Amino acid sequence: MSQSDLPGVEEIFQEMAKRIYTVIEYSEIEDWKYAILDLRYEEESGTAIHKIRIYDSKESAYLNTGNISKRSDLVPLILDLCDAKETSPTDHWHGVLLTIYPDGSSQVNLNDDPDCFNDPQFFQEFFED
Repeated sequence: MSQSDLPGVEEIFQEMAKRIYTVIEYSEIEDWKYAILDLRYEEESGTAIHKIRIYDSKESAYLNTGNISKRSDLVPLILDLCDAKETSPTDHWHGVLLTIYPDGSSQVNLNDDPDCFNDPQFFQEFFED
């Protein structure tokens, strides 16, 4: 699933990508290959969780990206996205992978698996040594 049928959602994705790109460009991270915003939505509770990972040319991830998320001020956009989703009877995604590239372009992949919110791999890296 790659597109949402909700009006205004593509603009929200574009603004998210722009904000993440801008913060990365002004950070100390060099030679990044791509960044991924991984957003999961749990429909029953209306809860959303997210993380950002930035990868270099060796496919190594910069895991300490909480500051990127905070400085990108994504929470209002995530709330707008979830509000839009809740109003649509036809938009059935439960997760978003937004990939941002150094040239400023981005790609959106929507996840229609209702259990993606409970995927233990989302948190796995936080518990690895």
